Amino acid sequence: MRIQLKNSIPIPLKGSISADSNWNKELEFISPKTYLICAGSGKGKSSLLHMLHGSRRDYEGQIRIDGEVLSEFSPNKLAQMRAKKMAFVFQDLRLFPQLTAFENLNLLQNIHGLELGTKISEYAERLGVSDCLPKPCGILSLGQQQRIAILRALLQDFEFLVMDEPFSHLDEENQKKAGQLIDEVLKSKNAGLVMSALSENAPLHIDERMFL
Repeated sequence: MRIQLKNSIPIPLKGSISADSNWNKELEFISPKTYLICAGSGKGKSSLLHMLHGSRRDYEGQIRIDGEVLSEFSPNKLAQMRAKKMAFVFQDLRLFPQLTAFENLNLLQNIHGLELGTKISEYAERLGVSDCLPKPCGILSLGQQQRIAILRALLQDFEFLVMDEPFSHLDEENQKKAGQLIDEVLKSKNAGLVMSALSENAPLHIDERMFL
């Protein structure tokens, strides 16, 4: 899978970027390579990932997904891309608080017809959240919710995994566990990664680091 950005910049950031920023240039992400987007707060990390998701459209320039212009995708085509080509972990996690962690994860099987088998329990054990599965997500800690959101993304079909500061509520040990599992799943799917972070350190393999 290939993602190309040409002279792209969120309109609210126009006039405020530095000369060495990668905004408003030609960028390319090609799976199965892994990329880390590094920047401080307010530099547009989340904006970039929301642009790739297709939910943010207030930008100049052009984004292409496998040669097709993203802004021209129909709602159905966007939904297919998110179901089959890109899996996302957002900062706000987007879990259903009234549903249990298991129900949040099992929605992938109910909606997309994925055969998850024992993967939910296996992945949950790897990340230390097995005891969270029968509990509503709304009562879980942010760190527990973050791990459930990571698991949900890993259980999907994807060619690129896109994650927005996915370890912000995890301690070093849990970051390491999550990073190891993500590395394994990426390798098994021959998939790429685009991840944002405040620093250039990451608990998983990174091929290229990019600064906004």
